[in-house]
Amino acid sequence: MFTERNIAEESERSTHEFDQLRYIFIDDPVSSLDENHLIQLAVDSAKLIKTSKSDIKFIIASHNSLLYNIFYNELGLKNRYILRRLADGYFELKDKIDDSNHSFSYHLYLK
Repeated sequence: MFTERNIAEESERSTHEFDQLRYIFIDDPVSSLDENHLIQLAVDSAKLIKTSKSDIKFIIASHNSLLYNIFYNELGLKNRYILRRLADGYFELKDKIDDSNHSFSYHLYLK
């Protein structure tokens, strides 16, 4: 469970080391968790993200469809994206339009 508070007022923080932080990138946080711990991690993380009083953007990457679905539902997201690698080596971020699972062979991203 998260015990630290999100302190929006810079003057009240114990450190200013992270004041310029704009993004938090979380890469596949569930690689060795069982389903129960994965669900708890996702619910707690979503709660932390929803209650954040800062302008920090969270980017979560995972191959795990359960984690993806929990974040999608807990955060009440409207948009879904998949990252596709193109033949020329570049990548594109595409809207995920339907509910098919064909995208789960790709790395999933939530913004």
